Amino acid sequence: MADERRKARPVTGRKRVAQRDVAKGGIPHHEGWNAATEDALKKKLKWEPGDYSDVRIEYSAKVHVENPGTITEYAVRLIPGP
Repeated sequence: MADERRKARPVTGRKRVAQRDVAKGGIPHHEGWNAATEDALKKKLKWEPGDYSDVRIEYSAKVHVENPGTITEYAVRLIPGP
């Protein structure tokens, strides 16, 4: 039962962009977000098996600004619903 499950905690997945790719202007953004999401789901998610409704997804990034700016790290945070 859902009430018997261990309390699911938020988890953050990350994708750091290699320095050589940063020097070239970064990577396609969808690749960065996809890799960060996979990191959260496959490597770090410790939730009990089952379905979770109303999971909030937050996207954030570390940005280096030097005209033009580039994203150096993508992050995706999964937050379980109430």
